[in-house]
Amino acid sequence: CQVPARVLELRARLAGRVSVREGLPVLGIEETGAKVRLNFSDATEQDFDRVILAPGPWACEAPFTALTAGLGIRIKKIVAFHIDSPVEAGAAAELFLSEDAFLLPLAGENRWIYSYTCDEW
Repeated sequence: CQVPARVLELRARLAGRVSVREGLPVLGIEETGAKVRLNFSDATEQDFDRVILAPGPWACEAPFTALTAGLGIRIKKIVAFHIDSPVEAGAAAELFLSEDAFLLPLAGENRWIYSYTCDEW
């Protein structure tokens, strides 16, 4: 998904009901009864009733490993090319499973993204 667009959508839908701390590294996660306490890199901490865990490529690193170790998550190195080419209404993504690649239409941006796994940089 387009993460910035998804975050904006969630913020709008949940306005007034959530506290958002975005772009701030989490250094510690502590479950205390019915609350979750997060310790942030700016030396602050905050208690929450619920937390959405979305660590991205840091899912297999501390402090998330205690929560993600049994999920079988793997981090892949990928390459993405942005292709400036018209996107027809209703265009579908193309999956190339044997190549571990996909071609994704971004209709709102009138371009495509071609992405594939790259084992070496």
